[in-house]
Amino acid sequence: MNSEILYFTNRGVKRRIDELQREMASIFANTGRDSTNDEMRQAYRKEQELMDKIKDFDPNYEKLIRPYGRKNY
Repeated sequence: MNSEILYFTNRGVKRRIDELQREMASIFANTGRDSTNDEMRQAYRKEQELMDKIKDFDPNYEKLIRPYGRKNY
């Protein structure tokens, strides 16, 4: 298995992953103390979906940002 992290060596992969991470940050920037449990669960689900997309681009980088594996919300 290749242990190279493309995020650090491939500009195109880095750009795509950065876009997905910006979207994740935006999701949680739009939640707050007044968010319901359902809204928070939905945000966590969307975050997991975006991390799955990151895994498609670079599985080794995904392991860095999600070291404990996929969570189900």
